[in-house]
Amino acid sequence: MISVVKQANFLRTAIVLALLALGCSRQEETPEAKARNLLVICIDTLRADRLGSYGHDRDTTPTIDGIAARGMLFERAFAHSNWTVPATASLITGTLPSAHGAGVPGEIKHYDERFLLDIRRSVPTLAELLQEKGRRTAMFSANVNLQGGFQRGFDETVVDLVDAISLTEKARDWLASYPEQPFFLYLQYIDVHEPIWPPANFRNLFPTEFGEIPQSEHSHWLATPDNDFDSEEIERFRRIRLSLYDAALRFVDRQIEKLLRDLRLAGTLEDTLVVVTSDHGEEFWDHAKLGLELGGDPRGRYGVGHGHTMFDELLRVPWVMMGPGIPAGVRVGCTVGHQDLLPTILPLLGVEVPTALPGQDLLATPMLLNADHCDTPPVIAESPAHGPDSKAMIWQGKKLIVRNDGVKLLFDLDRDPGERENLAPSQREMVEQMASLLEAELAQIEVSDEPRPMLFDEEGIEQLRVLGYVE
Repeated sequence: MISVVKQANFLRTAIVLALLALGCSRQEETPEAKARNLLVICIDTLRADRLGSYGHDRDTTPTIDGIAARGMLFERAFAHSNWTVPATASLITGTLPSAHGAGVPGEIKHYDERFLLDIRRSVPTLAELLQEKGRRTAMFSANVNLQGGFQRGFDETVVDLVDAISLTEKARDWLASYPEQPFFLYLQYIDVHEPIWPPANFRNLFPTEFGEIPQSEHSHWLATPDNDFDSEEIERFRRIRLSLYDAALRFVDRQIEKLLRDLRLAGTLEDTLVVVTSDHGEEFWDHAKLGLELGGDPRGRYGVGHGHTMFDELLRVPWVMMGPGIPAGVRVGCTVGHQDLLPTILPLLGVEVPTALPGQDLLATPMLLNADHCDTPPVIAESPAHGPDSKAMIWQGKKLIVRNDGVKLLFDLDRDPGERENLAPSQREMVEQMASLLEAELAQIEVSDEPRPMLFDEEGIEQLRVLGYVE
């Protein structure tokens, strides 16, 4: 029997050769553009299973579901980190956290105590690549973390803690200001992130049996001092919290509908590639007990929020897209990562894919259309915000989680999608083989410069405090 590592090496060699051949053809001839414009919508802190198109039984995302129906949906899409800074940096650069460098330094992560590192200057962003080709570019983000290198390549940036209505209005005004120029617009909504408090007309869309929702209790996370995860109070809070989360998501979906309507009325939607995704997910006590058992979080906070574990509720994200060159009504069941976004969309925009990018053009990978033959490369996640430095690798239906405090977890995602049964104690050989593959993948990354600190002004620090990043 061929070992996992040998199988992986054979697979990686075949993929690299294929990508090199593809890259050579792109160097010889610039790809013909199919899409004139690009709209990327990142809904901060959105886990995949709360969308109707991903199986949720609440009508949270009719607009996004419509995008999926008219285009492609990736059922097993993963972020490359469990919180905003490294995950969004991977999204807009097509590289892993080890390559772009953005995040919290140190072996024990603690956002409260350490400065943030910015994206390496040597790593180009999507906005820079498109700006160089003459597209007008803008970023409107309601998450203040997108400072410094995140803004490279944008002609206009507004980073401010505002709700979905305000963010969308800024985007609509910008789109209307130069209607004839090809554009790249990046939006990052924050409404499903703590504190969650959607407008009154959305707040009770998905009522619970507990009656009216008190804002003081439920807009921010609640964690009992004794971490009694079986208490009735925790279950009550969890259900109400999920209802608020779903309501806030429906609120964002409504604003996306308005934005697409503007593009349709302006006659530009048919020329626009639309991508909707998230930077990472959110935990609602999915693994609270295991998190407490494993320990290591310097905040003593388990089971809620993000930035602390590598389970699917934090790493699995939605990814749908439609537009020129995108086949309609396609659902892809193979594992993909955000590093595949740039290699997939750049050819559609007539832009060469930098040869250094590790991802693959998903539209040029026929095997993705058949979930029974998903021989895709491993997807890696890194760089938490809190606790022991951790890494995860998703490959061939398995997930390995490795923490620098010695903890190793192995899950069979096909058989155990909730990640309840840790197979590491009984499958030590598999753990070691996958760990070797993970190390080999990361060892291929070469960097030429060190990341610099990201600086925030007093207003930015206050907004970080409102979002729960600092105390």
